[in-house]
Formats: sequence, structure tokens, C-alpha cells
Amino acid sequence: MKRSSLFAAASTLAFSLVTANAFAEVNSIEEAIAQGKANIQLRYRYEFVDNDGFSENAYASTLRTRVGYTTAEYKNFKAKVEFENVAALGDEDKYNDTFNGNTTRPIVADPDTSTLNQAYIDYTGIPDTKIRVGRQAINLGNLRFISTLDWRQNDRNYDAVMFQNTSIPHTKISYAFVDRVSLSTGAALDNFEGETHLINLDFDGLKDSLGTLGLYTYLADFDAPAAAARSSKTYGVNLKGKHKLGGNTALAYYLEYAHQKDMGANPVNYSVDYYHIKPTLHIGNASIGGGYEVLGSDGIRGVDTPFGLLHAFNGRADVFLNTPVNGLEDWYVSGKYRVKDTDTFADGFEFGVTYHDFSANHGGGDYGTEIDAYISKKIGKNYKASLIYAAYDADASATGAQANDVTKVYAILNVSF
Repeated sequence: MKRSSLFAAASTLAFSLVTANAFAEVNSIEEAIAQGKANIQLRYRYEFVDNDGFSENAYASTLRTRVGYTTAEYKNFKAKVEFENVAALGDEDKYNDTFNGNTTRPIVADPDTSTLNQAYIDYTGIPDTKIRVGRQAINLGNLRFISTLDWRQNDRNYDAVMFQNTSIPHTKISYAFVDRVSLSTGAALDNFEGETHLINLDFDGLKDSLGTLGLYTYLADFDAPAAAARSSKTYGVNLKGKHKLGGNTALAYYLEYAHQKDMGANPVNYSVDYYHIKPTLHIGNASIGGGYEVLGSDGIRGVDTPFGLLHAFNGRADVFLNTPVNGLEDWYVSGKYRVKDTDTFADGFEFGVTYHDFSANHGGGDYGTEIDAYISKKIGKNYKASLIYAAYDADASATGAQANDVTKVYAILNVSF
């Protein structure tokens, strides 16, 4: 199924909904539209990047605007359309947005764009089932492998048919057929077209005693020769839980294992493993934890996550957005504190710090260390401000992109209605 046929299916479904009922109950359709809900989101971000591999620093000031509308449900159908615009505020010559050719400065991959971000139809006429057809956001598991990459101003979207079913007790089964994934950042592999199958199962029947179990299979076979090198099949399992230890103390944990290998037209034969262990101790409004994440390598290829929420893992300096050939091992420790229930302006403040130690999984060798820190503040339901600092210190033996010291500062304001 190619992109045109997928959108044709969505259009046909929408047309059938209207024409099947237009003569009998036009007013009901109008009410479904009139009683829908609009959504508006603004996200301003200032991003500073100091990368030793470039002669000049980057200074980017951008605004993302999203405007959407979701209809009320009518005869088990509901539709949504959402538009997105990313605009530079200030001097675009002070960073490389991947389109403007400013190669003497680091990349801030938020070029000016205007896109149809989402356009889908939901159908819930089958018991315990939802079917979504069209351009949509897909987020599965902890977002390590499948996400919308909402960190960048122009996020990722999927042209897909998505099925979700909860008819089995304590179980949610998700399946999506995707024929195109797009991300307008100017990179050579912005658009992945081909046959991608996403299967995810969550079982919480043992939530109180053990935790929530997740199983997944992600099969991606891309058409274009440049993208074919990232075709892969990934099979994984994860377990997460949280248990009270007494008083205001609780222990949370997250465990994950996955195996990945080449698929379809991928010219590279590889077979690698992924591990993640993350315990966290919660004490009142504070938490402290750590973890060990391994993106394994066989010396040919490291674990590849082209559709993951990359910024949420392996440091906020974004040094490891692409897994090195020799893989990656990330030991980290973090702490967080949230202010709440004080009935003062301090409520809503959150502070956090994380320390990473990076090394190669295959062949040994250190990459470097990183310190990340943030402070954020929620103001009512509609506003959130954040300040984020990230500093990667490269090891003397590191090579390639990992050999450069990188410092980033982000100032962000979110407004949503």
C-alpha cells in the first residue's frame, strides 16, 4: 500500500460517512462538527549550541504553532485535522537549520515549515476496538523505538492504519500498518516509505504483584536505496512496575530486552541486542535512580532506532542520536525533585540532574561523560516553562561526532489550549 492509496482509503472512508447519512440525518453530522473541540498549542524555544567541531556557535529562536480540530463522535466515527507551522524568530543565519547552508555553525534541525501534521478518522463501532486511518501520531512503549519525536519543533508523523483492541482482560493489543513516516528536518532520510508493521501488546494483569508486561515486534522494510540500509526487524519485551516500601517511599523499576537484525533490502547483515535496566527510588516528592542502557553492536552495526524519541535517551546534548558502529553503553544516575502541595508559587517547580558515562559496546573504548540539568515550572493548566542545560565532555580516545565537546542550553515556553 503506497502513500496515495492510504490517503485514498482515508478519503473514501470520510466520503462514505458523509454520503451514507447526508440525506437522512444531515443535522446530526453538522452537530458532530459544531460540537467538536479545537486545540491550539504554541511552543517557543531558544536553543544555544557550542560544538568544538564548528568554528561558530549556534543561536536558534523558533516558534511552533499547532492548530487542530476534532469532531464529536457520530455513528461511531470521529475525525481530526491538525496543521503545524514552524517559524524562525530572529536571525536565521546564526544556526544551521539543515536547509539554509550555514555549515560553519552546529545544526538546530528546526527549519521553517508548514505541514498537515495530522488528518485521520477514528471508528469505534466494533466492541473494544478502535481503528484509526490517516496521518497520525504513534507512540508505543517507552518511546525508545516508536514515537512522534515531539522534542523537535516539527515532529514525526505516520501515514498508517492503526488497530487497537482491549477485548482480552488486562490486555491491550495494538497493530499499525505504516507506509510512510515523515519528519521535516531537512535530513537525507526525512521520509521513510515502504512496509512497516508495528505490533505491541501490554498486559497489566500482574500489575500489583509483578508489574506491567510489554511485548513488541517492529518490522520495517523501506523502499528507497538510501533508506533500505535501515530496514530491520526488532523483537522485544519489557517489564515495569512500582511498589510501596512503606510510608512515602516506593521502588520503581524498568527492564527491557530486544533483539534486532537486518530485514528486506538492507545490504548490511547484522544481529544485535538491546538491554535497559532502570531502578528508581521515590521518597515523597523526590526520586533518585540510575540505569544501564546498552545499544549492542556486532562490529558491523549498532542497534538502530530511526523512529525513537532520541532526545529522551543518552543525554540531552544529542551526541548519540545515531548509534555508533561499535554500539553504545550508557551508565547513568539521576535525581529529581518536584514541589507540590505548598499552596505557594513554588508549586509546579521541578528540578532534575543526570550524569552519564558513555562507552563502546564492541571493542571497548570510552566516548565521554555528560551532565544534564533542568528546571521547569507549570503555571496552571495551560503554561509550562523549562530551562535545560547539557554538557558533553568527550574522551581523548573518542572519534567521529563523539570526539567533540558539546554544550547546549534550551529555554522553552509551552502554551496549550
